[in-house]
Amino acid sequence: GSALPLANVKEIVSSTQGPAVVVVSALGGITDALIRTASIAEAADPSWKTEFEAIRSRHWQLVSELMPQGFSSKAELEQMFQRLHDLYLGVYLIRALAPKTTAEIVSYGERMSSLIVSEYIGIPLLNSLDFVRTARREGRDVLDAEASSKLIQKALGSLSGKVLVQGFIARDSAGGEITNLGRGGSDYTAAVIAAEL
Repeated sequence: GSALPLANVKEIVSSTQGPAVVVVSALGGITDALIRTASIAEAADPSWKTEFEAIRSRHWQLVSELMPQGFSSKAELEQMFQRLHDLYLGVYLIRALAPKTTAEIVSYGERMSSLIVSEYIGIPLLNSLDFVRTARREGRDVLDAEASSKLIQKALGSLSGKVLVQGFIARDSAGGEITNLGRGGSDYTAAVIAAEL
């Protein structure tokens, strides 16, 4: 949620011996803020811009607190904010919020936090969208255990050091669209990866 807990994360990771996969969620409250901003945009309320700027400012404030000496992934983080802005603008203009759009919007919580935390604690970032898969069953996205197992083993099975990955986010096995594992999804991602490894 803030700089102090992340300093504790850094200490825990640095004191861990041997290979490790660090799974991170969005910053505290950001998933709710992303969803709330999408709803405001869908209602054609221009105040979505204020909400968006608050999300953006919170991340940049954290970057300045954690890494006052500089942040090498600045351009990549700014690209994410530009894409997020464009998604909100589209929702605002058409006054409609499709489930696929919502899933992509909320994915940025983990994608942005992981970029920041990876550089702060000094370990490589791997993209969970490359190896966590879901399948559509009874109208909702659930873990595609078989597909995920193979991809997790391929991506992480021979790990010799430490890496950081996003929790919560996934891709649909059939169409490749961004999905997620639902509330508590970061803990679920960690459990799935731990079980596989």
